Amino acid sequence: MTRYRQLVLILLALELLAAVAIRTSAFNRPAALPVSELGIQEDGLLADMRQLEASHDPASPHSWLTMADFYSTFGLLPQAEYCLQQATLLGPLDEDGLMFQGIVLSRMGQLVQAQLSFQAVVDAAGERQQDARVELALVLLRQEDVAAAETALRAAQAEPLIKLALARLLIRTDRAEEAIQLLDQMLERQPGAMCVIQLKGWAYEALGNDRLARQQAELAQRHIQLTEMRTSTRLHERAMHQRYGPGRYLVESGRHEQAGDVAATVASMQAAVEAMKPLWRYHYAMRLAVLQLNQQQAQLALPYLAAVIQVEGESAEMWDLIGDAWQQLEDPQRARKAWLEGTRYKASKSIVVNQLLHQKLAESYQLAGDKEQADRHAGLAFFERGRLAWRENDVRQALTSYTEAVGLLPENASCWFHLAETRRAMNDRNGARDAYQQCLELAAEHGRAHLGLSLTAGSSN
Repeated sequence: MTRYRQLVLILLALELLAAVAIRTSAFNRPAALPVSELGIQEDGLLADMRQLEASHDPASPHSWLTMADFYSTFGLLPQAEYCLQQATLLGPLDEDGLMFQGIVLSRMGQLVQAQLSFQAVVDAAGERQQDARVELALVLLRQEDVAAAETALRAAQAEPLIKLALARLLIRTDRAEEAIQLLDQMLERQPGAMCVIQLKGWAYEALGNDRLARQQAELAQRHIQLTEMRTSTRLHERAMHQRYGPGRYLVESGRHEQAGDVAATVASMQAAVEAMKPLWRYHYAMRLAVLQLNQQQAQLALPYLAAVIQVEGESAEMWDLIGDAWQQLEDPQRARKAWLEGTRYKASKSIVVNQLLHQKLAESYQLAGDKEQADRHAGLAFFERGRLAWRENDVRQALTSYTEAVGLLPENASCWFHLAETRRAMNDRNGARDAYQQCLELAAEHGRAHLGLSLTAGSSN
């Protein structure tokens, strides 16, 4: 072999070794985090995200899972999927990792892959087995695989959400009687669960039993108790929202309030509002405004309340607070105007704002010497109090309140109708008929009053 040929072979060998070294170095180099600043992030959340990213250890599977959890919770799903892939390269995923993987894949619409992840946790029979069963059942429902979904629902039905889903599946597959048995079991533990009562009414409707279906529908109107619908995944994410970003300051504010530290309570809420920029969470601003009103700082509260209305729209709750602010600033005319605006909106079934609005208006008009308006709003306050009592199934209190309402508002058809409904619920059919007739004299086309009157026809006490 000539010297020249030897030199060529040596050079080729050196090039091969260099290529192998470069390839090996690239393979062993820790992967970088994905680009995470997509879209608009809240300032406080972005700061926490950057802090987590700065402390990330690319050689640690646990660190990749921590980042995947964060990204998934706050909607950065492609980034979460990337982190899970990197964790997989470092070793097999544990139960938590498989759960994160299933959740991310499910939210990205990759249902078959998500099913495999959740099934792996179920098969492992570890601490997360029940959580995985719940998520697996929900994925199978989305895939419309009725048989597999039913099997998974029955395996996971310790959760109220899953029991309701199973009941609905039974109703839709012509097994309403079995659904009623399941719903009755739920009502034994939570007799006032509104959604369970509603679903039971749908089951009776599917069986063609209109009388019992109507009975359940009316009963649902008299209950406001909610069933816990959050899975363990949702509960975990709620905790994450309370740990990072603006939610952290909101939690701090609550702790300061419980400790009686007013200044720290307000300061934490101000920090929460600042941390949520450039986005907006109306209940943060409302809480800060309420705290400022409690400190007699109406002038500071009004801009936040106005911003909430501009961004989120009007509501009974917002106009109630604005009226309180003007009342605090000793401007009763503007206060009344705000409270009157609030009466145009209905608050939640369990919130007393509508009753309070009319009470405040009655007191304000009384002070202004306007007895007619004062009596009118006093009557409407009794009406709203009756509605709240009715929805809490306190029928006797509802009867008392509606009776007071018709005494002050004898020309109000709605007051007479609700009094009639309450009397019928108490089996006072003669009294109910009289009230329905009074309602129809004032509003001849009141359809529900006609129906109620027909239900009491031909009966007597």
